[in-house]
Amino acid sequence: MAQDKHDKPTREAYLQQLIEKGLDPRMAKEVVSQLVEAGQLREDAPSERTYPTSEVMEEESARPSRQALLAASKRISMNGPAGNDLAFMHTILCQVGLPRRAIEGTSFQRVCDGVGIHIQAGSLFDGEGWVEHPVPYGAMPRLVLAHLNTQALRQRSPIVDVGPSASAFLRTLGFEPAGGDRGPYTMFKRQVQALAACRITMGYSVGDTAYTVKGDLIDEFEAWTRPSGNGAGRDLWPEKIAFTQRYYDSLTQHAVPLDLRALHALKGSALALDLYAMLAERLHRVNGKSVLLHWVSLRAQFGHDYHGEHGPRNFKRDFKVALKKVLAVYPKARVSVVKTGIALRPSPPPIPYRG
Repeated sequence: MAQDKHDKPTREAYLQQLIEKGLDPRMAKEVVSQLVEAGQLREDAPSERTYPTSEVMEEESARPSRQALLAASKRISMNGPAGNDLAFMHTILCQVGLPRRAIEGTSFQRVCDGVGIHIQAGSLFDGEGWVEHPVPYGAMPRLVLAHLNTQALRQRSPIVDVGPSASAFLRTLGFEPAGGDRGPYTMFKRQVQALAACRITMGYSVGDTAYTVKGDLIDEFEAWTRPSGNGAGRDLWPEKIAFTQRYYDSLTQHAVPLDLRALHALKGSALALDLYAMLAERLHRVNGKSVLLHWVSLRAQFGHDYHGEHGPRNFKRDFKVALKKVLAVYPKARVSVVKTGIALRPSPPPIPYRG
């Protein structure tokens, strides 16, 4: 008798089982895809996706090899940062980041320890009509924003000349401009347009007072247009991006310096980039011997997309993987994993602050 489709395990459940048994995530994904095509697994209903696939599978085309990570660690350990190794992120986005994966709907918000962001998806005009874009997500918009922040601060202007081509811009972010639907070139074009179109509102509290920084992050998106290669709409490549004056003024006062070499080494994991930015912003402010961050609070800050019965366990596993990568490129960070979470001890920032 034929097996009822509901008796078959789902793609996500079986994938998780393979990973937990020790199979390499990339190989596990290939095995699962073959089983789905053969009809031996069923696709997940939206409500069944109670937790994300492993963080180590995120943005596979950009994942650095272990050798590349070790090489970056050696360079950072042996040589202090030069002027062109500087990058900057707004302090609020060091504490609460963009979504790491595509989300359903057009709105996203996060709040943690008195700091929050609210992101609303938007649209761009392509010369012929309005094109709706999703909420930006993943490592790419984080790296793009760090680059744009850095250029704006260096030029002392909210207006940034992006450059002549997407390929040249991608190389400044540490990517080779490979094509394909999931290649860096395609993902970059999608995410830079989503970032330019969205509206980001930031909030923070000081004592009993709450502040809201409202408005678009980007005030103007000046782009060349051309027919897309697939005949659907038009491609946009930005010639110039202008931050809003309010965001730029806030950035000049609340920019956190990061090591660009570390960002390039971590470009395959949005979780690792978020964790690196948080530690860069926080470790040098730790008072006393240490500060303990419990798993519950860490999940509230970094694991908003880990749901369901296995959510806490999956988050803890992926967090530890990301932390190992971060500590490799932030060698002076004094962070240790303990049973109840992680312990932070006073550490110098990755980029020394000028006295």
